[in-house]
Amino acid sequence: MKAFAVAVILLAVMLTGTVGNYWYINTLGDRLEAALEEIPAIDEAGCTDRIEAFLAIWEDHSATVGLSVAFPTVDRLSEQAQTLLACAQAGDAFGFAVARELLRDAIDDMRRLEAFSIANLL
Repeated sequence: MKAFAVAVILLAVMLTGTVGNYWYINTLGDRLEAALEEIPAIDEAGCTDRIEAFLAIWEDHSATVGLSVAFPTVDRLSEQAQTLLACAQAGDAFGFAVARELLRDAIDDMRRLEAFSIANLL
């Protein structure tokens, strides 16, 4: 009977961790998407400041996200954010637009891969 109680407790801990991870990743994804939407066009004032604010949010959470999200996704998100900043600083409008969309896609991948589903539980 003790083994059953321990198994139930471990199951509850695992499910709580899974739900907590889902909540954390999706809340962060919402925050990152909102920060990405606040970045003005490349020719507007404050563009690089907003990108740096985005990078600050991401850098504060990237290590924690890396505990559950695959390294290639975390690395791609970091690379695209840095590319977005570099394009803004260089005045490369085409590169800026591409980096912005690839960054949005990386955020979506991070959220999709951490969705609460049976496939992700297994």
